[in-house]
Amino acid sequence: MTVLSWAMAGAGILVTLLLGIGSGREYMGFHPVFSLFILIGWIAYAWNFFHVVARGFWNRPIYVTMWGVGMLFFLYTFLEQHAYLLPSIWADPVHDLRVQWKATGTLVGSYNLFVYGAVIYIGERISGDPRYGHSRTAYALFAVGLLNSFTNFAHHTYHLPQRELVKWIAFVVSMMELIILLRAVSDLWTLVRAREDRPFCAARGSFKASKVWTVAILFSAILISVPPLNALVHGTYVVTGHAMGATIGIDTMILFGALIWILGEYLQAADGAGAANPLHDRRMRVGIVGLNLSVAALVVWLHVAGLATGLTRARLAPGEPYVPPDWLHALSGPLFALTGTASLIFFAVVLHTLLRAASRPFPAGRGAPVGAAGD
Repeated sequence: MTVLSWAMAGAGILVTLLLGIGSGREYMGFHPVFSLFILIGWIAYAWNFFHVVARGFWNRPIYVTMWGVGMLFFLYTFLEQHAYLLPSIWADPVHDLRVQWKATGTLVGSYNLFVYGAVIYIGERISGDPRYGHSRTAYALFAVGLLNSFTNFAHHTYHLPQRELVKWIAFVVSMMELIILLRAVSDLWTLVRAREDRPFCAARGSFKASKVWTVAILFSAILISVPPLNALVHGTYVVTGHAMGATIGIDTMILFGALIWILGEYLQAADGAGAANPLHDRRMRVGIVGLNLSVAALVVWLHVAGLATGLTRARLAPGEPYVPPDWLHALSGPLFALTGTASLIFFAVVLHTLLRAASRPFPAGRGAPVGAAGD
């Protein structure tokens, strides 16, 4: 039910957008009729998840709680993102923007709970120590991530009427979450490095990339959250680059690392400890490295283009129309096409390798050993 609903929504959204049919909304640009299919898929997914983990839920590791809370948060936020369909919200543009950014920020927060739970889960599997899922770092990451789900929208609405206290809370909580995430990823990186001595390990490479991206995005987040700089770059490609770096560089790399580790356990159980692991071959290395480099190039260009736009706009006289600099206009198309296409190609390489490994038949009667993926 879940996969079918999401597949129908994805196919419908792709076709209608190509036909020019959409909502015209930011981040929710598809026609709202497809939201029903997405919602049905998530309800079915949440129902199945809680059916499996319901017994003894409160005694389970914190990552199970993170995943469960993340699902409920997503359902609530997804409904909230459609508040614009209510006439009272649509009639007030300022209120509409507040609700839109609040809902979008909470959506990011709900997704982060899935990612952070994956970090702690893989740390526990690699170490073989179940106490990591009950550690202070794990609970601190959950608490700050949960708080951030309610507050992280505010640094995107500095330009809207709101209390200064709300802005400061959003700034402080966002920084706390990134710092604690960096600690969790560092712990995971230490575990992977201690357990893995291969020349190249795709899981280790993904986690290492997420650690580097976390530091870079933390630096970017601090700059964007400073009100004068925020006023300069808000509404430009700087924000887009920051979001892409966080989503692809941090979240996607963590999830790739988790998938590679889990599939590694699967392959070792299927083929035996001495068999070659295709997840660590040259093809996967090219995919992981190429994806990170191409996305980094795209993110850097987005920051450059956005900063140039912000500086140009700041020098305009009141009422004067914005005209992009000639060099920016000339370079934007080719660089977007080059970096975007490269990112897509390398992403396809990694995804194809993962799908090929996941689709292999699993021998009956053989179970996957815990903590064996690195080999």
